[in-house]
Amino acid sequence: MIWFGVLTLVIALVALLSANTEVQRAGSGSAGKFALYELSSVVVILALMPAVAWVTSRGMPGLHPLGRVAWVQAVAFVAFSLVHIAAMVALRKLLHEPLFGVGYLFTDAPWRDVIYEMRKDGVTYFILVMFFVLGREMAAKDRALAEAKASAAPKMLTYRSGGRTVMLAASDVLWVKSAGNYAEIRGKMGRYFVRSTLKAVEEDLLEAGIDARRVHRSYVVVASAIVSAVPKGQDMLATTSDGAEVPVSRRFRMALDAS
Repeated sequence: MIWFGVLTLVIALVALLSANTEVQRAGSGSAGKFALYELSSVVVILALMPAVAWVTSRGMPGLHPLGRVAWVQAVAFVAFSLVHIAAMVALRKLLHEPLFGVGYLFTDAPWRDVIYEMRKDGVTYFILVMFFVLGREMAAKDRALAEAKASAAPKMLTYRSGGRTVMLAASDVLWVKSAGNYAEIRGKMGRYFVRSTLKAVEEDLLEAGIDARRVHRSYVVVASAIVSAVPKGQDMLATTSDGAEVPVSRRFRMALDAS
């Protein structure tokens, strides 16, 4: 909305300069009066912009049904134009006499000039709506791009290890083993001992969208890292993609079967 306000002011400035040139060419007329006429219109349009944005959000081309857009925007345009004309004339009447010593007469043919102003307002209103529609589409594209970047970026896990902080990509984790007050994390890039519980690491992996399975009271394994699993007595032994053998207890065997 700010950029459209700036654009409107630039257009008004161009109109004022053009009007001043025409006055100089004709050798008559008042540049001050032309300035009042142009600026009174611009001020009212700027004041109406939030209302146009609100109406457009309820009758948005490309978002709402065409029938709804048509009647919402038709009613809104008529209201916009009538308010614009009435407020513009009121401002001119309020300021004209104090500034120029004579009262302001809008027209001696109301229907002719109201229709004339509404034709101009039609163009202004259309441009306003199109700017708001374009702004919505650009905002939607920016959100989609931000979401795509966020989903494409690897989810990072942060832990304390000794006196330093280590950051691991969740997608690199293969399996995790409980080691007292620490957890041993085996990843594609190596082994890490971090100050965390096995349950906490499991929850972190799940929150990052990793299919982590508790297969033993001391082990969590990522389902996609399991290469094979063979029976070992009443339990099982799973082999992961790094060649490690992870025990699968009878209690947690269903978690492995689910993969």
